[in-house]
Amino acid sequence: MIKVELELLIDAAEWRKTDYIQPHEYIVQKNHPELFPALANALENDNDIYSETFKGWTYQYLVIGNYKYWRINDVINRELIL
Repeated sequence: MIKVELELLIDAAEWRKTDYIQPHEYIVQKNHPELFPALANALENDNDIYSETFKGWTYQYLVIGNYKYWRINDVINRELIL
């Protein structure tokens, strides 16, 4: 899937907000059958993914637009980049 198509799916999704640990938004796999696998694939295979450690855990991140995205099991999170 090309990034333009992925961005359209991202923009159409209903992201839930949370302040758990830090303010961010997330989607759950079962509620987004098109977006979740496409975004999960990008988080594993995109040339621009990078790793960072947060609270002792290392995650793969990908920046798309004004957000950075990361996956934890069946949840994909995003945080606005200021």
